[in-house]
Order: sequence, then C-alpha cells, then structure tokens
Amino acid sequence: MISDHNTVQDYIFSLEIDQQQIITSIISLLKDEFPGLHESMNLKMPTYEYKGHAVFASNVQPSYTALFVYPHHLLMPFDAEIKKYRTGKSCLKIKKLNDATEDLLVRIIRHLKAEL
Repeated sequence: MISDHNTVQDYIFSLEIDQQQIITSIISLLKDEFPGLHESMNLKMPTYEYKGHAVFASNVQPSYTALFVYPHHLLMPFDAEIKKYRTGKSCLKIKKLNDATEDLLVRIIRHLKAEL
C-alpha cells in the first residue's frame, strides 16, 4: 500500500500486527545484511537507498508483503527460485516468512550488495 506517512516507523505502526511482523523482519534482514542503507519513505513506502539510489522498497498489501529490488535485472540469477513468489518485474510477493524464504532473501540481498 502506498502511504502518506512521513517515516517508516509511522508506516509500520499503521499496519495490522501480523503485517508489522513480516515487514519488520524483512527490514531487519536488509539492515543486517546490507549495512549503510539509508531508510526513507521516498517512494511512498519504506525505501532503502545505497549511494543515492533506491535498491529495495517494501510495502504491505492485504494478502502479501512486497519487496521490490532495484535494479530488477539483479534478480535474474534467482529466476527459478522466485517463481513461486508470484513476482512482478522487480517484486517478490511474500505471504509469510519461513526459513526458506528468509534464506532466499538473504542470498538476494548479499548478491545485490556484491554487485553494487
């Protein structure tokens, strides 16, 4: 959901508890695996920038949490694995987090960090 909130914390607090847990876990993975990301609401959703460019963004929809990866071509090495996440061009649609999903996200984050 696109938001008019000014801060990521305000955005998170506006969500249902189960949605808060998923997006907070995703944000924690981003921050743990990719130190130095700048957090903002630049894209009207939690946005994470590196060297002035958006590399991740996340928002919550009624049935999933979306993680957008920029530039989207950096997801190509994971094409076979991400098909089950009903991906858009740069989007992973995450319905719930489990160990396999977290492992995939960590590998994607590390790959982007190495490529940027």
